[in-house]
Formats: sequence, structure tokens, C-alpha cells
Amino acid sequence: MADPRQASSAAWSPGQEVTWVYETRGGWGYIWHVPAYVVKVTAKRVGIAALYGDGETWVPRWVKSEKLLPGHPSLVVTR
Repeated sequence: MADPRQASSAAWSPGQEVTWVYETRGGWGYIWHVPAYVVKVTAKRVGIAALYGDGETWVPRWVKSEKLLPGHPSLVVTR
């Protein structure tokens, strides 16, 4: 079975629920699993609407497809 983190941009479609694996700037090894959904797909990046920290606001972000996992965080099983 293929690793979903190696998926190309073509694997995503607008409206699909995803989890954005966000690593804060500066590193320190902190990784956040952010609920999001796909808005637009290009050859290099995927446009998403990610849930902001207040839990109510959706913000647009452009991310690499390797940073996305299918489903929302409560549904994603990580190893």
C-alpha cells in the first residue's frame, strides 16, 4: 500500500476533507494536525482552507501535497 504522504497533487480533489500536517517555523519538532478541506489543486501545491486556532475561522493556505493526509485529525491514524 502506498504511503499517503507521498501522494501527488492529483490525488486530491476540491471539497475533500484533509488533515494538514503543520510544522511550526523554527522547527523544535512540534507538529500540529490541522483540520482542513481542499479548495484548489495545481501541479505544485494544493490550496486548502484550514481551521484557525480559535476553532471558528477558516483561513486559506497553499501547501505541498506531501503535508496532507486524507480525513480529519480525529479520523487519521498516525504511526
